[in-house]
Amino acid sequence: MPANDFQEFSREDSDRFAKLQWWVGAALLLVGTCFGFASYWLLLWSNRWLASLDAKAQFLFLPETWWFFFPFFGGLCLAWELTIRLWILFGNPTQAQKYVAWSNGKTGFNATRVLRLMSIGIALPIGLATIMALPIHTSFGDAGLTVGHFATPLPQHYSYSEIRTITVAEGFRTRDGGFQRRPEIVLGLSDGRRWSSADNRDPDKSINESLLKFLRQKTGLENKYIDAFPFGTD
Repeated sequence: MPANDFQEFSREDSDRFAKLQWWVGAALLLVGTCFGFASYWLLLWSNRWLASLDAKAQFLFLPETWWFFFPFFGGLCLAWELTIRLWILFGNPTQAQKYVAWSNGKTGFNATRVLRLMSIGIALPIGLATIMALPIHTSFGDAGLTVGHFATPLPQHYSYSEIRTITVAEGFRTRDGGFQRRPEIVLGLSDGRRWSSADNRDPDKSINESLLKFLRQKTGLENKYIDAFPFGTD
């Protein structure tokens, strides 16, 4: 950054801000953590609320770990901006702005500018992708299954008569022909698509026998058991 981006401060101001930086650091940690938890629970609630719009579900499959990404990166990128804004709003605006200028001079770069660029380049794309993932879910009701897809506001519904096959697989084949354990129930649908219990969520450690029994009752189909799907099978 050019030298004229920074200001000169008296010894008194520098000493005061040097002591204050530890409190600002603690505030950054607190604000970033609160932002992370609040945004995580908001995303989690939104995904479950969208899934609840389906008919009453006997079984519900939802993404689990996806909602951590934006809260984590958003907390890192936005903690400084939010902390300074709160300081200006509820504290002494002049001191807050002077502290920002002192901090820029101490670090040798404009932290606000850098973090804003990071917010635009990192947090914003992740946030948009996360919002578009909110509709993803699968619910099994009395009449059929409802599947929500990425960036698709209206879910897709299949009646149980549209299920053509029920396959139980212990895992899948890797590119080199090896075996990767990932138990899953795979449904072959009438439109040529497949639904897997392992998609868009953390893999199960074992087959959900309750769901398997439920599907047999609803479809009248027998299960097909295989070790693994070939590599590249969608």
